[in-house]
Amino acid sequence: MDKSTPRYFLALNPHRSEKMMFKHQLIITTACLLLLSFFCQNYLGVFGKLASVDAMLVSANKSAASRGKNYQSVVFKKGGGSLYTIAMRHYQKANETLFDLIVQANPFITNVRQIGDDQKIILPAITPESYIFKINDGEYRVYIGTFETFDLAVQYSRKFTAPEKLLFIESQEFSPKDTWYRLTMGDYQSREEALKRVINLKEASLIYIPIPLK
Repeated sequence: MDKSTPRYFLALNPHRSEKMMFKHQLIITTACLLLLSFFCQNYLGVFGKLASVDAMLVSANKSAASRGKNYQSVVFKKGGGSLYTIAMRHYQKANETLFDLIVQANPFITNVRQIGDDQKIILPAITPESYIFKINDGEYRVYIGTFETFDLAVQYSRKFTAPEKLLFIESQEFSPKDTWYRLTMGDYQSREEALKRVINLKEASLIYIPIPLK
């Protein structure tokens, strides 16, 4: 017998025939199984269908809420326009951090100073999740911001007088003339832990999350 299979034992009355006792037990067990089968078919089936409908409604509501929060816009750069103009119009603010988030959503942008006219640009929804980066399985970093110079990144990092995690500054080329510096914090052992930190930073006005335009 497979050792993983549960084993059941019947406590027999020593004063009665073992064969007769087994027969009675078998009759009782069979009757119980028939009643259980009838109950499952006529009642649990209904409850199962109701539970399934409820689950579908919950899933649909979550999906709709997710679509509402994680929207993205598509714009076309007009002649004379710039990322600065686009960011100001859609995010009410323009800096290297917002430019970085736009570039991450548009991998074709390799030079922030030269974007072709009438170029389609995806503007990502900027939410707390936008500031979380997955490094490895089970390891996350919180993105704090991107700065024009290394010194500016260092200066901003001093706002974290007692950080609970390490701070990282990494360079990234955004044009042949522009090397900017990303400031991140980590590592966090779960996405939930990182997200909680992002929300704390937002409340402390250390990261910027724009109000979505309707």
